[in-house]
Amino acid sequence: MGSILKDRRFVVAVITMVVIGVMGLLSGVIATDGGFIPFGPDQVSREAVPYSVPGTSELAADGSIRKHILGTDQLGRDVMSRLVHGISIALKVGILSSFISLIIALFLGGLSGFVGDRSHKMNYLQLFLLMIGFVLLQYYASELAFHENDRGEYVKSYFTYGMILSLGVMLLLYISRLELISGLKEFWMPWDTIVVKLLEVFRSIPRLFLLLAIFSIITVPTVSSVIWVIGLIRWPNLTRIIRAEIMAQKQDDYVKNAQILGLPGLTIFFKHVLPNVYRPIIVLTALNMGTAILIESSLSFLHIGLPIGEVSWGRMLSDARQYIPAWWLAIGPGLLIFISILCFNTIGDRLSHHFKVNKQGAQSS
Repeated sequence: MGSILKDRRFVVAVITMVVIGVMGLLSGVIATDGGFIPFGPDQVSREAVPYSVPGTSELAADGSIRKHILGTDQLGRDVMSRLVHGISIALKVGILSSFISLIIALFLGGLSGFVGDRSHKMNYLQLFLLMIGFVLLQYYASELAFHENDRGEYVKSYFTYGMILSLGVMLLLYISRLELISGLKEFWMPWDTIVVKLLEVFRSIPRLFLLLAIFSIITVPTVSSVIWVIGLIRWPNLTRIIRAEIMAQKQDDYVKNAQILGLPGLTIFFKHVLPNVYRPIIVLTALNMGTAILIESSLSFLHIGLPIGEVSWGRMLSDARQYIPAWWLAIGPGLLIFISILCFNTIGDRLSHHFKVNKQGAQSS
């Protein structure tokens, strides 16, 4: 750990992301009427015309002089304020979507690499109940995820939907291991084969095509929907790496000795196997965060995903195309996207160097 903290590139990248993150958390204080940046993200300038150059000043209602540090956009909104408020969206999507893909990858990678094809027996009744239970779970999770917003509209909370679905799947898998009726013919459940085939299917579908198909179905886009969609398309490569690491750990003597002693499979997995595969998980998750920010910015650039009222760096870049001479509209969001991705990739690269982790699987995604 000490050698990591002595790595200048790692420390600079972490400090930079911490500073950017703090600005995002305090955006409601920093960039608001009366703040360090005295303009809100959607506040239309009183005097400055659209496409005002950086450094343009205006006279406020209280007689004070306010300056647009990075000028204004096509509607007369302060560019600097919108950049600061866009930090929270970018980091929220990047971090939360990466954790969603990590949870999915840990679940499927553990199921495939640790349980495998010859460790879990089921009978046809259990399989039938598992399938019926999953259909019912999906239906009720979708129904319970709807809630009424401030405008009286019923919208779907994808966070609630994902949490209910995740807990329900774990409960169904636990029920599938119970011996409901004795005497029925049992068979080995090929979890490894199922996960591998699922990986092949997902990796064969172009990511952009999959994103466009999913967002064409979502009628009311929200920040939560963008987070879940990006998380759901980023799990295959991480699952493949985790599966390989777990299968390698499973062949070690300490796992075989634990199995001979009769320790439960879950105990072996969580106490012995999982702690030994944390290094590639940390590295790949850091790399995924930068990629998730790039995906969200690309979607916002195409005006897909986020609601119209949300401030996004990608949408600011898209707005900059309307008037090319207004260079200040593009340089700010472009630079922040570049810095964020560079910092996350640097963190992942330096961690892989110190942890001696191969990043080839992550870079292929």
